[in-house]
Amino acid sequence: MLRTVLGNLYIEVLQAEGLDPAKGVSEADSAFFDDAISVMGNLEAYATPFYLQLVDYEHVEASGLQITRAPGKDTVYLGCVMLIMGIFMMFYIQHRRCWAWIGKTDKGVEIIFAGSSNRNERDFAEDFDRISGRVAARLGINKQD
Repeated sequence: MLRTVLGNLYIEVLQAEGLDPAKGVSEADSAFFDDAISVMGNLEAYATPFYLQLVDYEHVEASGLQITRAPGKDTVYLGCVMLIMGIFMMFYIQHRRCWAWIGKTDKGVEIIFAGSSNRNERDFAEDFDRISGRVAARLGINKQD
């Protein structure tokens, strides 16, 4: 496949140089093409064609440190600390909400107390019962489930 592709490319190069490949390729051109294909197949057997050697070297000392003034760095550091604290709070603090609705009815005033939690619902249910009991005791009313 490589020989066919390179052969077609070689014919295009000969045409670009003004030769007519239909008349045939000279013996020298054919030998050059065959030798070039043979060499390409055996390139891994040959060493590199040139050798690099360092003749002169001047050691220049440099530092990667840079002294600058950044007036907003304290704000950036504060933002980073707040971001880290927010992530920890998001994963480790329970989000609990409680609502109280006070409405007027025919019998008097009705209070509805509700709540929700995103984690550990069993413990929240116990805490909610304790809190609603304290609110009911403080208001002097009978707690109804």
